[in-house]
Amino acid sequence: MTADATIVSGRRVADRYRLVSERADGSWDAVDETLKRDVVVCLLSALAAPEAKAHFTAEARALAGLNHRNVVATFDTGLDGDGSSYRVDELAGGEPLDTGAVKDDLRVSFATQIARAVADAHARDLVHGSLTSGDVLVNDEGRVKVRGLKLPTLGAEDELRKADLDAVTNLVAALAPAAASPLR
Repeated sequence: MTADATIVSGRRVADRYRLVSERADGSWDAVDETLKRDVVVCLLSALAAPEAKAHFTAEARALAGLNHRNVVATFDTGLDGDGSSYRVDELAGGEPLDTGAVKDDLRVSFATQIARAVADAHARDLVHGSLTSGDVLVNDEGRVKVRGLKLPTLGAEDELRKADLDAVTNLVAALAPAAASPLR
């Protein structure tokens, strides 16, 4: 995402999404004023290269097509009036996964949810590339949501898939209790 002086708090994107506060990754916490819900809006400046805009749109469509209960959902994408590209994602609830604090009876469930999310993302040509426990949110009901998936650039797919597999292996190992369990 590219810095743009017109992307400021209070701006309405697509006459619907009001930007509230910028996140560390350059996306924005926002309010969907039509459906009255909190969302996350990712923006790409109108000044971005055509290839970057095409990739941004393809990524949004791939993410929306994933529609997986353990992946942060993508709701909308398009062009704003000034030519900025936007993607609207679910504002997932929950806290980042703390592998050391997970109750033993939830460890297998969490490991399975993470592995399925990443496997299904890979089946749709999406990757993460730098998955850590901080990218895995866990809500009060014990549902895991993986955030940060992306469409890889050409030539980077294999390396990023391998990084994801290594990360999932490490997370599963971190979730395995010291005692005998299906994860060991």
